[in-house]
Amino acid sequence: MDRLIPLFHPHIKIVNNEMMHYERYASMPQMHYAYSLAPNEKELTQREINCLEGYFFRCNEHFRAKGMMHQLNADSIISSKDTMTRMSPIIPEKMKNMSSPISSSSKIAIYNCSPRGTASNTSLLVEQFKKGLILEGILEEQIEVHNLSQTSKHEEIASRFYDVGYHMFIMPLYVHSMPGIVKLFIDTVESIASDNKNIPSPKVGFFVQSGFKEGSQSFYCRAALETICIHNNWIYSGCGIKGGMEGLRLTPEKANAKIYSAFNELGSYFAKNGYLPSDILDELIKPVHLTKSLKLAFTLLPNKLIQLYWDSQMKKNKVIEQSYAQPYKK
Repeated sequence: MDRLIPLFHPHIKIVNNEMMHYERYASMPQMHYAYSLAPNEKELTQREINCLEGYFFRCNEHFRAKGMMHQLNADSIISSKDTMTRMSPIIPEKMKNMSSPISSSSKIAIYNCSPRGTASNTSLLVEQFKKGLILEGILEEQIEVHNLSQTSKHEEIASRFYDVGYHMFIMPLYVHSMPGIVKLFIDTVESIASDNKNIPSPKVGFFVQSGFKEGSQSFYCRAALETICIHNNWIYSGCGIKGGMEGLRLTPEKANAKIYSAFNELGSYFAKNGYLPSDILDELIKPVHLTKSLKLAFTLLPNKLIQLYWDSQMKKNKVIEQSYAQPYKK
C-alpha cells in the first residue's frame, strides 16, 4: 500500500469536508482487497474483520476508487463487500487504571517508525518524548531508540522485544494507516514469539502524526494499533494523534515550543505511570474535524498560496516540472 502514494498528488483539497490529496489521474482502477487467516490462526475476531474492512474502505475513499473486499479461506471466497460502503472506525476502549511506573530496573524502547528515518518529523517527536523520560529520572542506558527504516535490523531488535517492559511507537500516517515498515517489524516480533507461551505482556503505546490538519484522519490507524495489542496480548498503553505536522522540521524551534512541551509531558507521564494520559491526548488531537475557519480558508485563499509549501518542496527536489506527470496513463 505504501507504494501507491505516488498515485496521489501532494497538493491538498477539501472533499466531503475533509482534507484529501489531489488524485493524479481522472479515474482510478478498481481496487480489490483480499484477506485471510495466517497459517497459525484458527479464526479472525469480528474486531479484526471490522478493522481490516474499515481500512480498505478508507483507502478507497481517499483514492476515489471503486472496488471490493474479499475474505478468503484456503481455496475459496467466503464473503465479498463493496469498499464504498462506509465503515466507521472502531471506537477505542476506555483506558484502564493500570499505573505502572518505569522502575530503575526497567527498559523502554522508542521506535521512530518513519520511512524517512532520522531525517523526519517523527524523529523530532522521538527526541522530545525521550527528553520527558529523562526529566523524570529515567537513565540514558534504560532507553533504546530504534529506527524501523533500517529493516535489516528488525530481526535483531525483535529478538529482544520481550526483554523490554515498555514500548512507544511514534509514526506518520501512511496511506491512512501505519507505514509498511511498522507492520513488517510487528510481524517479525510475532514470528519470534509464536513458540513461547510464557512471555510476560509488555506495555505498548503509540503516537500517530499526520500532515492532514484534522485528527479524525488517524482513527482507522488507531483502531489497527489497538487491535494488534489485543491480538498479541500486549497491554495497550494508549494512542495519541496529532494532525498538521508536515513541515515540522522546517519550522523554527521556537514556533514548535508548544508541541515539544506536550511531548515532554507525554514522556514524563509515561515514565511515572506507564501509559499515555487522556487529558493531554484529548488536547493534542484537536481539531478532530476541520473547523469552519479552515474550510473557509481553503475556499477563499488563492490556490497558489495554499499549495506554496508543496511547490517549494518539489522545487527543492527538482521535480516541479514533472509534478503533474501521469506515467501510467494509456
